[in-house]
Amino acid sequence: MMRAASLLPRNTTGPLTLVTRILLAAFVACASFLAALLLFLLAMRVVFIGRALPGVHSGGLALSGKTSEQIQAAVAPAYPYPQTGLLALRDGDAIWTVHPAEVGVSIDGAAMADQALAVGRSGSLSLRLQEQIDAWISGVEVPPVVVFDQALGAAYLQSLAATIDKPQFEATLGVDGLEV
Repeated sequence: MMRAASLLPRNTTGPLTLVTRILLAAFVACASFLAALLLFLLAMRVVFIGRALPGVHSGGLALSGKTSEQIQAAVAPAYPYPQTGLLALRDGDAIWTVHPAEVGVSIDGAAMADQALAVGRSGSLSLRLQEQIDAWISGVEVPPVVVFDQALGAAYLQSLAATIDKPQFEATLGVDGLEV
């Protein structure tokens, strides 16, 4: 009569069997932890579809969870320099002060929103997950995007030039009798 072979190891308590069980338990625990972490990260990506991931900020302003439109509306008051800053324009001894917005300087909220939404969403899957974790741990700063409208700047400088340009006088030399 044939005896059925058991697939389970025999119940021995030797040191090799104990070490094998401990290593197997450690492997299963690590694999379970990594699987849970990956599942959590992927679930967070689903929750934050179309919104900035946690840890994304700009100029001290938290952008986490905001949509593109909300980010654009939030960054405008956070960077008031184009409306409140001053530029000094100098011509010899004359100095004119102007707000940067008057010469075509502005903050591009749409480009900043694109940068904020791109955190953790480009590159390979491992790079995306790494950026997402980095954003949570240390945060990601979205720098302001400054745009210069050359046409507006040129128009302002042309209007300024019209006020300071002096008409050119042609020199003439003539003889009137004995006078030159």
